[in-house]
Amino acid sequence: MSSDFMKNRKPSIRELFATLLRLNDISQGKASDLSGLVRQNVSSWYTGRDNAISEQSQLKLLATLGVIYGSLRSDGIHRWCVRDVEDAALVLDAVLNDEVRTHAEFWHVHNSRYPGCIVLKVAKPNESVWMMMYRPLMGEPPQPINAESLRCGVDRGDVIIDNATWESWLPPAVLEPVSFGTQMTNLIERFPYPLPPQEYYDQMEDLEGQNLVEENQEEIMKRLAPTPSELEKWNEVLFQAKVGGKDFDEIVRTTRRALGIRVLGSRLEQ
Repeated sequence: MSSDFMKNRKPSIRELFATLLRLNDISQGKASDLSGLVRQNVSSWYTGRDNAISEQSQLKLLATLGVIYGSLRSDGIHRWCVRDVEDAALVLDAVLNDEVRTHAEFWHVHNSRYPGCIVLKVAKPNESVWMMMYRPLMGEPPQPINAESLRCGVDRGDVIIDNATWESWLPPAVLEPVSFGTQMTNLIERFPYPLPPQEYYDQMEDLEGQNLVEENQEEIMKRLAPTPSELEKWNEVLFQAKVGGKDFDEIVRTTRRALGIRVLGSRLEQ
């Protein structure tokens, strides 16, 4: 089916529901349960029996999958697993009006484990809608995920997100939209200029390496922290040195000798 044809048509509620199931990576039965509806009734409607559920129940199903009264919900982060770019394009065309579509912003996420990811920001007068689009680990969509393939908005730039952070964003109900928006804004400000992909990966590895170094340093500092008994012994040695009228340098030397430490404060070199 040509993209021109898809662009000029609106999906039915049933088709929109089916597409949102794929994008949200959720089963029909699970969507029914979350919407408080009987699975069998939803299944009958889904397979063509129009009066199996009411119109209100159909709207409940869409709301469960992130679309309320024809618009993207703003009270949570949308997470779409994009196996077919046309699915995402179809839904965005159906739920965004022309003005919102024009100002939508796509940020290309660079990380080594999930290539080709996108964060979409849809700005509205009083709020913003945030969406994460990612590819399944197995298989790839026929087109890249970007403004051109989704026929919506503009590509604003690139950000580096380490694998751990990106994976922490994937589970539902982890972040509120405001918190997510703040984190994304900080990342956008940190990497405002487009770089060749290899330079991004190099920077990302540097960041992940730095995080590892910081974690190692924290662990080392825990190991170096004196125990209560060592502090008591140290204070006793310092007191005796002071009573003896020794100057600071001599006190330090006395303390090292008394505790058997070659580098003051480091038990790694005892």
